Amino acid sequence: MVFYVMPSQTPIQIHSSSNSKTSYIVIFDAGSCVHVFCFDHNLNLLPIGKDLELFLQTKPGLSSYASNPHSAALSLSDLLHKAEAAVPKDLHLFTPVRVGATTGLRALG
Repeated sequence: MVFYVMPSQTPIQIHSSSNSKTSYIVIFDAGSCVHVFCFDHNLNLLPIGKDLELFLQTKPGLSSYASNPHSAALSLSDLLHKAEAAVPKDLHLFTPVRVGATTGLRALG
């Protein structure tokens, strides 16, 4: 897997609580999926379960809801709850969440 982080006006800062040896980041591909990554203090990826990331996807993607924004939001609700459950509750405030748009979603605008 190749993972690109594009520069933004607000740099992603990965923090952990003073009690934790791990940090998390949640990245939504606004088309239909979410990635959750866990890191140690050296930014080495740590497994979440049996994999190096939690990857969840829903079908159809957001571009299918062009005329119904409410249904679009509901379609991502399950992904949001599962991503939230993957991050320990005491690290929620320290976990950055980013959203990226796919080509299909950008075509709606």
